[in-house]
Amino acid sequence: MQRLTIIREQLAFLSHWPAPQPRNWESLVNQPQSEGEIETIRRCVRRGQPYGCPPWVDRTASQLGLESTLRTPHRPRRTPRTWTDLP
Repeated sequence: MQRLTIIREQLAFLSHWPAPQPRNWESLVNQPQSEGEIETIRRCVRRGQPYGCPPWVDRTASQLGLESTLRTPHRPRRTPRTWTDLP
């Protein structure tokens, strides 16, 4: 009986679905991520980037002032100058 009380209390913190709940939502969220998805998630966590499709990421980063997280983290490499480049 105590477990049911805890579950009901926890459910009070959850919001309702903003759209109809997919019938197979449990299998959708339990699917393993590909290596590419895992690397993207790790990069987003490491850099503080929003995670999602590119248009949403760009829009969200702009709204939250996170544009710097989308750029490469280091200064651009210096191109070596040759004798023909000199004035």
